[in-house]
Amino acid sequence: MTPSRSLSSRSSPLSRGFLIAAAFAATLVACGGDSGPPTSDIVSTIPWRGNQSLSYQLKDNDGLIIGRGTLLVVPKGETLNLAQAFESGSNRDETSVAVDGRTLKPISASRRIFTPDDETSLEVTYTAEGAIIKQDEKQSGLSVPEHAYDNDTSLFLWSTVDFREGYEASYVTIITNRRSRQTVTLRVTGRERVRVPAGEFDCWRLEIETSNAKQVAWYADTPARPLVRYDNDRDLIFELETAP
Repeated sequence: MTPSRSLSSRSSPLSRGFLIAAAFAATLVACGGDSGPPTSDIVSTIPWRGNQSLSYQLKDNDGLIIGRGTLLVVPKGETLNLAQAFESGSNRDETSVAVDGRTLKPISASRRIFTPDDETSLEVTYTAEGAIIKQDEKQSGLSVPEHAYDNDTSLFLWSTVDFREGYEASYVTIITNRRSRQTVTLRVTGRERVRVPAGEFDCWRLEIETSNAKQVAWYADTPARPLVRYDNDRDLIFELETAP
């Protein structure tokens, strides 16, 4: 493996915000502060009864397609593997997180970023003492508080909340590539009809907020709760490409 830059590098064509799609917008939460209710565990239901694979168009605010992505859920005994892959031109960003199948608390994680000139890897192991993070040849640790989830599971995690108008909750997200922790507040504001390339869906609108930005995600009001649309507040929008 060649020497690589930090996972937060933006020198490739992905600089418009593509790489932060795989993680819950690190540029958003890195400056965020605590707000909303006290943190708590937020998983209310597990919507996946088997493998789930969803494909997305990634667009800028002008509607231009700048990449494509896939979200994949694979049950493995008492655990779930939650994987993402995003491509834009010759750049690719892949993450995979193993979580407890009932709580979605993280067990281990990996991330790979490929560009024409570079390849970067990150491996994470979660223990009772915290997260052990290995990035290429460097290793460090990070304490993990109660009510915490791996940042790279965010798009999956949000589909498990108690969807009802007026719902509000906060939790801690662990941003392993930045060795940081931040509090995230979720609010369900109601239902909306959403049109995407895969069709029209009745969705729950979920607002994801920190002190300096607000994201919005729309999840289908169905038992499987697929992510239909996601606006990361950084000139990047996901839209479901094929019907689940």
